[in-house]
Amino acid sequence: MKIDFLSDINSVDFANNMVQITSYTSEEVKMLVILLKELVSGRRNSIRTNEIDFIQTEKYVLEFKSSDENRGLYRVSDERFVCDLNHEGYEELINLLTPFESGSGGFQFLVDPSVNDIELLISPGGEW
Repeated sequence: MKIDFLSDINSVDFANNMVQITSYTSEEVKMLVILLKELVSGRRNSIRTNEIDFIQTEKYVLEFKSSDENRGLYRVSDERFVCDLNHEGYEELINLLTPFESGSGGFQFLVDPSVNDIELLISPGGEW
């Protein structure tokens, strides 16, 4: 599993910026879902992709944080992004990831980009 970032997409259909989850196996998606469920249950305060063995973060780090409201996905530095959702937001994100646990192809946008103009995409090869 890899984390990547695209900027200045210049599309009328999508946000101008996109964090991508790519090059994953179904087992890696299952492990990510387990970690996200631990975040929802309160067993974890946050998840940083650079601290997870199965996630390659050559340049960009994505942190998942739980909060009282959906703040969406936002950029905190050139190479660090935070996905800050409430319980319901993470439940929805987990539901959107479920087909990828069984090796589903295709792609899925995971977070509403309207707040910060950044999409979160899961796609095996980064296509959408």
